[in-house]
Amino acid sequence: MKIPDNIYMNICKVFQEIYKNKFELNELNIAEVGSRGKNMTCRYRITVPEEMESVTFSYYDAVVYDAVYTLYRANCSKFTLTDLLRVMSGDEKVRFYCTKGKIQKREQRLRDSLEKLRNTTIAIDYSEEVQMRELKDDKGKPLEGFVADYLIPVAVEKNGKAYWFLEGRELPVYKYAEDIGQMISVSRELLDPAALLKTMFPDQEFQNSEEGKKLLENVKFSSTDEMILLKRILIQRLEIMRNSRNNADGRRIRYYAMKAEEGILPMADIRRENFEQDVRFVSDRGKVRFESRGWKNKVHAVNKKLCAILDIYKKCGYVTEYELLRNEPRSLVRGLEILGEIKKVELRKKRETETSAEKTAEEK
Repeated sequence: MKIPDNIYMNICKVFQEIYKNKFELNELNIAEVGSRGKNMTCRYRITVPEEMESVTFSYYDAVVYDAVYTLYRANCSKFTLTDLLRVMSGDEKVRFYCTKGKIQKREQRLRDSLEKLRNTTIAIDYSEEVQMRELKDDKGKPLEGFVADYLIPVAVEKNGKAYWFLEGRELPVYKYAEDIGQMISVSRELLDPAALLKTMFPDQEFQNSEEGKKLLENVKFSSTDEMILLKRILIQRLEIMRNSRNNADGRRIRYYAMKAEEGILPMADIRRENFEQDVRFVSDRGKVRFESRGWKNKVHAVNKKLCAILDIYKKCGYVTEYELLRNEPRSLVRGLEILGEIKKVELRKKRETETSAEKTAEEK
């Protein structure tokens, strides 16, 4: 299956509360969704079968959910776990590997996430938002402001190899997000920086130049689950910045913070406590501090990859500039600050030109 040209991401408050586990199961939850002085609430209830009462969600589940919706929007009636993984990663070549007849842990993780989502139900009452935002359908009638269904209304084949969208059913959290305008749509190439660069600069002379080769070499990393999450978090943050009137702090992407769950690394399930014990060192200011060498190396590795992606985004005109955030000149990098304008990446004409060139080459 070809990856759809547009990748969708849900950024509504209810969606965030789900993957951050900021809700009570089987209870009426009230989300504060107002903005610009308007106090509004959205009410929702999440229920699961008895055997799932200890269920929790993560950003990984959110990425899976986004990928399913992307396929739904592309009018795909049927999909496999491999299709889903390719949409999540933006990599059309990625696949699962079987070892001695055993299911790969990565494949099982994706299957478990999908099963969790398709067995969880949600009811969302956003009638207050409909009234206060004056939301109407194409015919000018006020929206119903209520939706309820399984998070992912799909059926699975008996052999478990493929999933089918149930006809006439919608993904409830996305129906809600669509109605209130809390969806992000980006070009699939943003998930594959190398493909983005080659699409924007198809000339082989550039790709073989020192600059081109260096940019491409720096993004030669595997489509691991960790990398999938980091890329999608980065794009999501950039798109929110592009569409918002943010203050200075809103232009910063923090890797980690004092609170364990703050920052993009914990979102990607990269946690300091999973690394070796702290070691003593003296900071630039002469203060004695303790830092995990394993943690330090991990942060450096993640930062190097994100900077490599941003360098291609800069070259392609998506972002203008960025700089690293540190407490002290030689201290561990703690994040990034995005400087200047963030522009929408338009690739339709580039894709059409590329396709036309390929056809011409084939005819010759």
